[in-house]
Amino acid sequence: VFLMIVGAGGVYAVSARYLGQVAFANALKTFNQKSDDKVAEEGIARAISFDRYNPLYPRALSQIYFLRAQAVARSVQNPQKLLASQEFNNALNGSINYAQSAISIAPLDFDNYRALGKIYEALVPADNAADAAVAQYKKALEYAPKNPELWYSQGVVYRTQAVATRNAA
Repeated sequence: VFLMIVGAGGVYAVSARYLGQVAFANALKTFNQKSDDKVAEEGIARAISFDRYNPLYPRALSQIYFLRAQAVARSVQNPQKLLASQEFNNALNGSINYAQSAISIAPLDFDNYRALGKIYEALVPADNAADAAVAQYKKALEYAPKNPELWYSQGVVYRTQAVATRNAA
């Protein structure tokens, strides 16, 4: 009886992971073919409901929200209006929250820190964004010290910050 219960639990766990992977694959396929971020968001949320321990799912959802924030930023010319935009703030906060969720699921995966660093990097002219981005890249470098992309991204942040400081003067 004990082995049957353990076996049933194992089948359930494997099935849930499989269903999460299927939902995630369908969400990506829809997004890649139709650029429909709403359907992709629903599919990735479904994947998370099946397998909440896979950091790839919240990291991908973070990117969906980040793309939304970028779209709003492109459509609003005035920085003050952008910062006051509920749509922008919701998308940006969702992006950051899901990236942090991926980190909490897999704190040893450098890619989670890189993803959060990219979000902060896009905000570099804003106060403390450069420091936040560099902090994430440094954390990622603790787990992947030979990854050239992380060193490059960190350099881009420093350069962008220097240009912004020079232009402000």
